[in-house]
Amino acid sequence: MFDDESEIRAHADAQWTELNDAILNSPDAEMWAGLVDRFEPFPRVPSEEMTETLREGVRRGNMEIQTRAIHNDELLGFYSVERVRTQISDLSEAILGVANALGLRSLKPGLMVSSIVRSDLTDPGFGQVLLEDVVALALADKDLEAIFVKPANPRVAEMWKSDYCFEPVASSEIPGLLYFPLDVED
Repeated sequence: MFDDESEIRAHADAQWTELNDAILNSPDAEMWAGLVDRFEPFPRVPSEEMTETLREGVRRGNMEIQTRAIHNDELLGFYSVERVRTQISDLSEAILGVANALGLRSLKPGLMVSSIVRSDLTDPGFGQVLLEDVVALALADKDLEAIFVKPANPRVAEMWKSDYCFEPVASSEIPGLLYFPLDVED
């Protein structure tokens, strides 16, 4: 999935934290509020919206979906994922219709990346560090078969396809959905 020559590693002193209720309601809650308040996302409209959702969750002391953050003395980036089940197929629409009618197609479990945001302080390509953690999280669950993304626009969709080898879902209830298969052998 990643080109070894262009691999970008997290800062040596950075660590990952799952932003769950226990963390956000612990003595560290004030530290997290400060990290999130100081966080400046890479300047894009979706990143700013996702960052505001993160800020609201930290203020509430409750994230609505699973959120992981990488930080040192600053928040370097974060992502949110949720478990989903959807159909993945490269079959023609006619065959899909017959398979659906006969109940022959199964839903594939995966992780939907609903937000992935890097800090404006990080170098270009730091999103790869975030995505590598998403992959590790997904691989830790043997039931998951794919990682899904719903890009905001065609340019972002092309980036997911060219940089990270995501593929279009041929027929989906979610238009524009892309996936990365988790081909894991036991």
